[in-house]
Amino acid sequence: MILGILSLVVGVLLFIHPGTGLVSLTLLLIGYFWFAGLFRTVTSLFERYEGWGFDFAYGLCAIAVGAIAARAWPISSFWLLGLPGQRGAHSSAAR
Repeated sequence: MILGILSLVVGVLLFIHPGTGLVSLTLLLIGYFWFAGLFRTVTSLFERYEGWGFDFAYGLCAIAVGAIAARAWPISSFWLLGLPGQRGAHSSAAR
């Protein structure tokens, strides 16, 4: 019940303030990519289970995506979340 109410409040806030919500979601995703990538990389190196190389590569890619998005922030809010940016499909240059 509490999670449902919290989800409703967050959804209303994102609807009222879409720019701030977009930037906030981007920062959350950047943090997720960094920590998930770091966790996968460290875990694959220390445990050396079958297929650890794929998890190591995934971790490095996730860290790289997080770093690229952080370097391009706040413009990365558009392409990281899949929205058309300044040079997207709806710009005047594409017509």
